[in-house]
Parts: sequence; structure tokens; C-alpha cells
Amino acid sequence: NYNATFIVHVVAVILAFAFSKLGKKKLFPTKKLPLWFYAAGAFGIFSVFFSNYAFSKISLTSILALNLFGQTVFSLLIDNLGLFGMEKHPFKKSSLIGLIFSLAGVTVMLVGGGGVDLTEFLAILLSFATGLNTVFTRSINARLSEHVGAMPGSFINHLVGLPFTLLLVLLMPGNDIS
Repeated sequence: NYNATFIVHVVAVILAFAFSKLGKKKLFPTKKLPLWFYAAGAFGIFSVFFSNYAFSKISLTSILALNLFGQTVFSLLIDNLGLFGMEKHPFKKSSLIGLIFSLAGVTVMLVGGGGVDLTEFLAILLSFATGLNTVFTRSINARLSEHVGAMPGSFINHLVGLPFTLLLVLLMPGNDIS
């Protein structure tokens, strides 16, 4: 999985570079931007760690449901507080009903007649965190893309993530790099 993540980043860097050049887009902003605008690629790697851990511990359906639930919760928080320079959208009480039903559905999928051990509990937390991380990195990358465009933003995002994926390949136990 780590080798595949590295390959995906290499291919994405090459293709985003090529498409940016074909579209005659500048790859980097002309004005200085806050350093955190470039952080999405680095933080995106956590989703790989979290998902890989959870993969064999809980069902894929549960992983995806928890991921979406995490995305929903963090998106509501961003909307309500206007984080990352986003426009504020106040929390609606009706959203709480949707959250309760979503959480109930995820809980039924996870428990389903049995308990949850510590390994599964950690997988649940990390799957939920993957959803948070997805919204976090997409929000950051969206801010960068406002200044450079979508394709150059993708180029920068994958370029920043590339050394982190290489570290994964080199440092993870049992990872064959041959």
C-alpha cells in the first residue's frame, strides 16, 4: 500500500505538472502565501496510515461510514466557525437530527450483536479521524487553489506529499522496496 501511495503521488505530480503547463498555468503563486496553504499534501499522508490500520480490523463499510461521519462532523464545525477563511453557515438544529441518525446507523453496523475490542476501537477512531483529515486537507488545498488554480494546487499538494510517501515506503516495517 505504501509503494502504491508513492507511485500515485509520482504519477499525480507528473500529470498535474503536464496539464498545468499545457494550460499555461503558473505552478506556484506569484505572491507569498501562508505556509499552511501548502500543508495539505503532508497531512494527507495520515489518511493512509489510518486507513491501512483500520482495513483488516473492521469492515470496509464501517470504515467508509465512519469516514463520511467524520467528514460531516468536521464540515459542520468549519461551516459554523468559518474556519480556514470559509464563509460562516450557522449550525441548524435539523443537522443534529441527521447526525444522530448517522451515528445510530454507524453504531448498528459496528456493534451488530457483539462487542468491540481495543484493536477495533482504535480502528473506529482512526476511520473517523480519516474523515476529519479529508475535510482538513481538502479545505487547505481549496485555499491554495484559489490562488494558483485547481491543477497547480493539485501539483503542489502531491509534490509536498511525495517526500512523506517516500518516507512511508522506506520506514514502514515489512515494506519491500525492491
